[in-house]
This record gives sequence, C-alpha cells and structure tokens, in this order.
Amino acid sequence: MQNVQGWIIENKDWLFSGAGIFVVTTVFSIISIIVTLVLKSRSDKKAIKKLQVLEDLVKFELPNADEQFDSKAFSVSYKNESYRHLCHYSVSLKNTGSVAIEKQNLLLSIPETGKIIERNTKGCHSSIEIKEQPTSLENDKLYVIDRLEADEEISITLLVDLEDSHLIECTPRGVDGIEYVYNKPTSSNDMEVLIFLLAVFIMVDMVPFVGSGLQALVVVVSSPRLIKIALSLLNNQKNRDNVVNISGGIKMAEDSNISIEQQR
Repeated sequence: MQNVQGWIIENKDWLFSGAGIFVVTTVFSIISIIVTLVLKSRSDKKAIKKLQVLEDLVKFELPNADEQFDSKAFSVSYKNESYRHLCHYSVSLKNTGSVAIEKQNLLLSIPETGKIIERNTKGCHSSIEIKEQPTSLENDKLYVIDRLEADEEISITLLVDLEDSHLIECTPRGVDGIEYVYNKPTSSNDMEVLIFLLAVFIMVDMVPFVGSGLQALVVVVSSPRLIKIALSLLNNQKNRDNVVNISGGIKMAEDSNISIEQQR
C-alpha cells in the first residue's frame, strides 16, 4: 500500500494531467465493460438451453480434380455389396447448457434417390432413450431424445449410397426457448473480439505500476472466449475436406468388411 501511495505522489503531475486521467479512465472503463459482459454471459447461460449440433460427412470417392482416373468406374464394397457413391454421415447432439433438455426432436432427411444401408444411434450412456419414428417419406426419420442432461450427447450415423450427399438435411426441433449451435467456421465477430482484446492488452500496459496486473486480468477474463475460438478453428481444420484419402487400415466391426477398387 505504501508503494502505491509513493508512486502516486511521485507521478501525481502525470496522473492528474489530462493525458493521465484519460488513460486511466479509458482502461478501467474497458475492463469494467469486459467484466460486465462476461458476468452477463454466464448469467444468460444459466437461463437458456443450448444444444450443439455437429455434422460430419465422409465420401468414398476419387477427387474431382484428378483426371487420370475414371471416377465413374470407381466403386466401394461393403459387406460384399458394391456401391458407386457410398458415404458415411454422422450427426452428434450435445447439451452444452446448464439445464436438461427434454423431448428434443431431430429430423433427418435423405433424398429419395439415396439408399440407406445402415442406421445406428448411440448415447453417451445406456440410460438415454432415443426413439425412432417413421415419417411420410421412406428415407426420412424422426428421432426423439427423451431427456438430455448437461454435457450429455448422442450420435446418429448413417451409411448411404447417394450421389448428391450434400442434400442430406438435419433439422432439430420440438423445444421452445433453446439455442442451437452449429459447427461453423470462425466468424468475423470472433475476429473482431480478438482484435479488441489485443488492443486492450496493449493499452493497459501504458498504465504505470499496475499495467502488468491489468494485463493478467484481461487474459483471465478473455480466456473462455479464446479457448472457444481455438477449438472452433481446430474442429474446422479437421473437417476441411469432405473427401478422404485412405492410406492405412480401417477400424470396423468383426462381422464387416469393406474394400475399395478401381474397376477397369
């Protein structure tokens, strides 16, 4: 405390000058805004339901840009059956809020031209009840999740023979007052937040004596958003391409077999 008082006495001319008052007022105003937004965000999270929807699509096919091979002659064999446009589609639902979600519906729409080979559903534990209900369209299925507690998740996977696999649609519905979060690239809003935090980090260093402490406070307050942005970038890097090149073994069930061949 004496050190602070001594510093104030030694720098009172700068501290009470127009520049000093402006810098100190600006820095503390920015920090108070950040703290207020973080507290409000945490309060809002407790009040709303939030469901994360992650989709993934793997197509077993030759790259379109490779003209050295005839892609029309390419086929994939699964359980001794050959398919021209085999793809693996999966969607996972995770309760990222703090309250349970009840009676969540998920409609999976597959074009009529597609042939569904297998469907599988799996919860993070056996107590999660997932009901499958038919619709007016043969390839469409409505899944009803009875109850999903915080941090619980379920996954639905399909093996489909479908040329226009981008037409597969996943539509969550049936719950009011819920926020759906989809796997999307880092938005411009995230970049704006990064630039803003960097500017604040640099500005607080201008405040003598307490600059380092204020920088540490900025890092602590902004760390949840920084982690969220980093995870989003990593996830999108993993799912950058829908086409995969297989160069090693494939893990499968003991009673299954798959082979990829180039027909001539």
